[in-house]
Formats: sequence, C-alpha cells, structure tokens
Amino acid sequence: MIDLKPVITVSAVILLLNACDTIVNPNIVDFSEISVAAHSTIDAGLDGTYTTGCYPGGDGTINEDLRIRGNTWNYTINDFTSSDCSTTPAAGTISGTFKIDGTDIDATWVDGAGGTTTAPLAAIDDGSFLNNPESVTPLLITISGATGSLSATSGTSAFFYVVDDTGADNVLYRDWEFDAGVDVVASNFIPYKEINVDSTEIFVAAHSGTDAGLDGTYSTDCYASGSEFFNEDLVISGNQWDYTNTEYLSIDCLTELSVSTISGTFELDGTALSITDWVDNAGASVPVPPDTADTDDDEAITLSSTESVTPLLLTISNATGSFFPSPDTSSFFFVVDDTGANNVLYRDRNYDGGEFVVEASNFAPYTKQ
Repeated sequence: MIDLKPVITVSAVILLLNACDTIVNPNIVDFSEISVAAHSTIDAGLDGTYTTGCYPGGDGTINEDLRIRGNTWNYTINDFTSSDCSTTPAAGTISGTFKIDGTDIDATWVDGAGGTTTAPLAAIDDGSFLNNPESVTPLLITISGATGSLSATSGTSAFFYVVDDTGADNVLYRDWEFDAGVDVVASNFIPYKEINVDSTEIFVAAHSGTDAGLDGTYSTDCYASGSEFFNEDLVISGNQWDYTNTEYLSIDCLTELSVSTISGTFELDGTALSITDWVDNAGASVPVPPDTADTDDDEAITLSSTESVTPLLLTISNATGSFFPSPDTSSFFFVVDDTGANNVLYRDRNYDGGEFVVEASNFAPYTKQ
C-alpha cells in the first residue's frame, strides 16, 4: 500500500524529481493527458507540476512535490529536521505510470487524522465550499521505481484526487487510505497546488523605452546589511521565479551560514506606472538616481527619477529558511536598466500594488550573468 499522507519520515539522500523520469519504462509511457472528474463537473486534465509547499510534519517540516505528464507520475517527499525547511533534507521518491481504473464515484471528507469533517473552501476564494460528497475518478498506479525511505514501495496501488478547478490553478486533494479497501473518503489536509509554469518570456517596461524580456540568471554583489552579509541570486524562466538569499560569515561571501529560498510563478499585474521616488535601503529619498550601465559615454548618465515600471504579482509555491512561512502572493516591480551589455534590475521598496507609493531602491541591484 502506498501511504502518501504526511506521516512519512524519510532517511535517504536528496534526489531530484527529474531523476524519476529515467526510471519509468519508456515502452508504457503515453504522454496523452489523463482527465478526471473535477468540482466544476467538467473533467480536468492532470498534467502539471504540483507542490504542497513547506509544512510542519515528519522530523520537523516537510515538502512534497508531484509531477504528472500523460500517464507518468513522479513524486518526491523532502523531510527537514528544521522548523522552516532550511536544513538539507532527506528524501524519498516514487515513480510509475497510472491509468483510470473504473467509473466515477462519490467521496466524502475526513481531516488529517481521519475524522469526519466538512468539505474545504474552494480555491476561487468567494466563500464557497467544495461538494460533500465530491465526484472522483478511481486511478491505479503501477510503480516502476522508488528510492530513499520509499524504496520498499512496489507493485500497484489504487488512488484518486478531488480536483478543485475553481481557481487559477488546480488543487488536488488526496485520498485517505483508498487502496486499503476502506470507505471512499478524501483528506482536506495539505493539498497539492499546481505551479502554473509557462515558458513564454515575460516582457516589462525598461529604461530604453522598449520593453525588455526578463528571462535570465541574475545575482547581486556580496553586500552588508547591518552586521550581516548576503548575496542574492534570481533565476527567471518564462513565468517561473526561483530566488535564493545566502547569508555569509563575512563580506567576502566565502563561508556560508544559511540559505533561504522563494519559488513560484509571476504575472503582469496592471499597466505601466512611473516611479514616484528613488530611495536607499533605509527608505530615505536619494537626490540622484543610479548611473546607467552604459559605459560608452565619457560622462555618467543617470536613470530617470520617473522611470516607467510594470506591476507584477508573484504567487509563491514554496519558501524555505527565513522566508518560511511566506504569504501566498506578493506585488513587486523592477526598474530595468537595459543600457549595458547585461540588464540590471533595481527592486521596489515595499511596493504593495496600486499607483500611489511606487518607490524604487538603489540598493544591491540584480545584474544578469
């Protein structure tokens, strides 16, 4: 029996979710998307990348990731000894292929301990609830590989998902011991949330007056903030956002103390605005904007005090270290200096959406590598 509920304690080395792809027998792989019953009453396709985010459990905190493409099913559980997903985790993985295994049935709800409960709120965030019972499609997985704490998992197992398709991205609620032959019930505990990855590059307003694409790997210089020393890295691909903040012992950034991360997807969140001010790291107004990255001219040229910027909205799927827990969404923008060989991104200062306080910071910008 596969027990994927959050009571697993893992004790193996980290394995990337991508590694599971090589375990699945290529002779039984079908990349045609499998669709199952969903809350809307219209079947929903399951292809996608999902995560639970970081939550308390196991030896401290847990993160679960799930990737489905066609009939391939790849699952990873990371178990951290820390309270904030900041330590190096142990991991276990399961991979296999799955298929529809019967006609739709009705599932009622239990909580994380198996006790009867009401249906959870729908993702649409209008105060509505999922159904009780909810229609689900029985599925059957044939396991082709397992590692770490899950290495003893083999054979086949029945399962299903309650698919909440009311929001921007699907949410999958897991079954409760469906393969043990007990009642058809779904758990409201820590569902999987889809990470809606789109490889199309996002373009935003830039200094030149022509929109600039954001795809790339960016890094700040090593800098001091009070008595602490940091370096930040940012990787953007399409709408995928992966940010790492590393704290070091000294300004040379050689001895690492801790790592914190944020990952998620982002989108355009309004039309271009003009910044209202340049400020420093303490929020104090600075009299002169930063110099442009263009070094062709003998005399330095500054950016504008009214640079045009594009509002963006980040939907956070996972956060670790000092950023755990994080809010679900965060508004932001970049001032994009596209005058040099590599774009430079200046961050906002406490931007929370809207048009009134649109301050840009001159502190520790990101330079494309």
